[in-house]
Amino acid sequence: MKEKSAMLISAPNRAQTARPPLGLMYIASYVRSKNIPVDLIDIKSFENESVIMDQIITKIKKKEPDVIGFTTLTTDIPEIFELSKRIKQLDFPTRIVLGGVHPSLIPEDIIPNKDIDYACVGEGEITIAELTKVAGDIEKERKVPGLVWGHNGRIAKSTGRSYIENLDTLPFPAFDMVDMKFYLKPNPYRGLYPLGSCQQQQL
Repeated sequence: MKEKSAMLISAPNRAQTARPPLGLMYIASYVRSKNIPVDLIDIKSFENESVIMDQIITKIKKKEPDVIGFTTLTTDIPEIFELSKRIKQLDFPTRIVLGGVHPSLIPEDIIPNKDIDYACVGEGEITIAELTKVAGDIEKERKVPGLVWGHNGRIAKSTGRSYIENLDTLPFPAFDMVDMKFYLKPNPYRGLYPLGSCQQQQL
């Protein structure tokens, strides 16, 4: 029997951004600490977004993860919707979860899309780990706190996920899963940005 696994993906339009995907890195590290196989796809490239999207699809087909998670800003939504449509056309089942600022604040913008299984509201570490463990069992999936989905044209949700009170219980971000050589290159446009509870480790 295939071991349940997760894949976390940065949107193609972030391929040139100078800021590492810390939210995904925290989630990947936590999921890995629970002995769940996890990949983080954060492509760094100057290719156009359609080429990057093809590269992501190739990686997904190779791994066939049970859960795919995207971190989602408002500007990411159109291409993540397009990518999700392509993923759902592949010949294996997977759950697609969108998290981050937009899905947490306005999940009703996300879940009407038939290719999106869930919006993850709030912090994603525990939610993604728990969802991956039960992926494929719809009743158990919908008992995982912190999820929103569509049901008969309406919004449905599980119980809310409480914030992690003690951030010291989280492992350090998975720096080994991204191209830190790219992120550590001198860049005059790179500024300071908050870690930990300030960004709430959203997916």
